[in-house]
Amino acid sequence: MLGPDGERRTHRSFFRFLHPVPGIALVLAVCASSAPTALANGFLDAGGGNHPIPTGEFTPAARAALLARARSNSEALGLAQKRLFAVGVLNDDETAREVRLGWPVQMPESNLREGQAGVSSYVDLDAAFPDALRDYACGMRTYDTAAGYNHQGVDIASWPYPWQTMAEDGLEVVAAAPGTIVVKQDGQPDDSCAFGEGADWNGMVIEHADGSQAIYGHMKRDSLNRKAVGDQVVAGETLGQVGSSGNSTGPHLHFEFIDPSGAVVDPYQGECGTSDGHWRAQPAYAQPRINAVTIGSAAPMIGGCNGTERPHEQREFQPNDPVYITAFMVDQEQGQSAQLELYTPSGELYLTGDLGPATEPYPFTYYWRSLLAPAETGRWRARVLLADRVAERAFYVGVSAPAPVRLDASIIPASRTVQVGEPATFFATLNNASDQDLEGCRVGLQSPLDVDFRFREVRPGNLRPRGTANAPVDIAAGESQTFLVTLTPNAVADALEIGFGFRCADGPRARKRRGENTLQLTVTDQPAPDIMAVAATVDGDGVVRLGSAAGESSFAMAAINPGSAVDDVIVTPRLTAGVAVLTLCETDAQAICLAEPSASLTLSLDGTPRTFSVFVAGSGTPLSLDESDQRVVVEFVQGGRLRAVTGVAVTTDA
Repeated sequence: MLGPDGERRTHRSFFRFLHPVPGIALVLAVCASSAPTALANGFLDAGGGNHPIPTGEFTPAARAALLARARSNSEALGLAQKRLFAVGVLNDDETAREVRLGWPVQMPESNLREGQAGVSSYVDLDAAFPDALRDYACGMRTYDTAAGYNHQGVDIASWPYPWQTMAEDGLEVVAAAPGTIVVKQDGQPDDSCAFGEGADWNGMVIEHADGSQAIYGHMKRDSLNRKAVGDQVVAGETLGQVGSSGNSTGPHLHFEFIDPSGAVVDPYQGECGTSDGHWRAQPAYAQPRINAVTIGSAAPMIGGCNGTERPHEQREFQPNDPVYITAFMVDQEQGQSAQLELYTPSGELYLTGDLGPATEPYPFTYYWRSLLAPAETGRWRARVLLADRVAERAFYVGVSAPAPVRLDASIIPASRTVQVGEPATFFATLNNASDQDLEGCRVGLQSPLDVDFRFREVRPGNLRPRGTANAPVDIAAGESQTFLVTLTPNAVADALEIGFGFRCADGPRARKRRGENTLQLTVTDQPAPDIMAVAATVDGDGVVRLGSAAGESSFAMAAINPGSAVDDVIVTPRLTAGVAVLTLCETDAQAICLAEPSASLTLSLDGTPRTFSVFVAGSGTPLSLDESDQRVVVEFVQGGRLRAVTGVAVTTDA
């Protein structure tokens, strides 16, 4: 039903979850029996299944009214004339280039889940109705209504606990492409849970440089950013939070792409698609993965309306207390089961069991198993495996859970360019700066990409891989662990910034820092330059210390291009926040400048390693040690494209 390669089954079992019977609460809860019977594998009880996907209705009349406002505001702002001026007078072809879209949602740093979203519905390309469905991959992962509404956007929903996630601002809406705000509306209720409840939604319309527009709908009330109609936004800028305003059955983002003529365009390319695709890197149609593993005192209650969710999460237990282990999954395939493994405090395998199997392919599923807390006290680990994905969560029996600790992460190099089907490799290092050991530490892929993803720990010193792919590892207090990470892309992508989930079973997750632990990935269909750059500071900790507001210091940098040789590469350092004077020079083997330092360099790069010194001089303004906001970033740009990036943190403190 959900995939183009499987049997063309009826969609009615899928459709019944989209349109529940009015008046019936969609609360999927199973409580443990007071006298449970042990299952064959040693667990006491089991439950779970499919979770109804959220839907909404954006009627033709509502769309026409919204687009009329957008067109009127665009004309008042003179956006069309500005485009003509840019192309005709400035002859800037970049302004006329067709817009490519990034993913329009992201998890904030405060969200500690493995993942928090999935695609619930695609554009319905079958104009007939009702129950006549076809998405871009010739599947039926979409919906229509008897009233004549065919779903015209991409719905991205929170999972698990969508209402709790909305209350906690756990899923951000971000700009898929740079542009100008032409519609902004807020103040509407955001707790709709059935068709017909909401009159209008909270949302934005952004117009892009080529005249296309993106609609962001159903957003949370009072979450929209402070910018107004006419203001510019950049790609990846936070617009607000996912909500359930307007005609909606639950929290989700309705993302709709409109071409310059005002016609709805499906941004996906596929066998049954109607466009050549508009994503910078098109995600896979279905991506089986684990969004969360939770431990609780009772089975989770997953509600259809606000106020009906009960996670029952708990980390500390006494022997014989009921313990519920739940895995929340996305795109679980028909007949596919996840494997649950329970490990003792000494690391021995205690119990195993299946989570599933899924009765049909479905966007959002969850399965749980229960047991009585064992007599052995200490830290227990629940590990869940789904295909090549692994996730862990710890709980404690007879002892207290430790306080949360900070986990730091970095990657080198911070950019790669490869061809479709070729692996892009880099090293990721997780640093445990706390005084307690961390277990079950791993690297996860957060960005929705059509890639094969692997990570393996490497031996200290020689960086040779060891162990099993995608296997979590333990990191002792005060120690670090480096992983070799491999991404093998299946589709073309243009300068895509990829975020990763670096976390351990006890819950700590590394903060996302652009240029430090994100990867810029470009995927081509032909040979291209693959510039890799790394930076090193005097103390080896990635921080340049000026010593005072007017102090000076420097750091070293190296670059190599194992891809196609390239000329006219402009290398420029810049400060992400604050004020400082930045210069650089190329150096010889003794780290001596080959020429006087300057604000930028123009180079030809091939497979020969090149070394540089970057000089930082304070301007009298203090710079605090905030690795996210105060960074010196060095960019390698060629032909208007960002080819590579590296950077360090900077502070005026000693």
